[in-house]
Amino acid sequence: LKPTEAKEAKIVLDNSGRSVEYGKRLSKLIQKETISYKNQTDISKFLAFHEQLETLFPLLHQTCEKVVLDGSLLFKWSSNGNHEPILFMSHHDVVEAGGVWEHEPFSGDIDETGRVWGRGTVDTKASLFCMLQAVEELIEAGHQPECDVYIASSCTEEWGGHGAPKTVEYLKSKGVKL
Repeated sequence: LKPTEAKEAKIVLDNSGRSVEYGKRLSKLIQKETISYKNQTDISKFLAFHEQLETLFPLLHQTCEKVVLDGSLLFKWSSNGNHEPILFMSHHDVVEAGGVWEHEPFSGDIDETGRVWGRGTVDTKASLFCMLQAVEELIEAGHQPECDVYIASSCTEEWGGHGAPKTVEYLKSKGVKL
């Protein structure tokens, strides 16, 4: 593959108060080690990650139905409408952190420019953070969705595990058609 112009993209970092706060909150998620591997049975690290989510997103947890499927998560934000539901997906597991790191892989360090460092910042605790933060802020603003909104986050994505299939099974068992 040939490089695209994205390789040379210049990012302007926003150091406003809101961005700094988001960075601090994301850092807390990065600090929770959530390495997953095949045939893993101990889900305590994922449950600790869930506890961090409860601390960071209290309105979401008060408003949305939460289902835990062997360490994977599914939130349902109910609507008043009758439109077909939608689903946003991410994952909160990460691969092992081998090699040499400029910042410790689960430090969640924030450098002088405001960048958050650590395993999961890009793949993909940041996207999960964005989804949950958006819902938190919409709930705070009094917004009610026009359709049921589901947010799924697997703890077994990195090795193609049972997180997503169990989510599908659960939704089918409830008659949910996305």
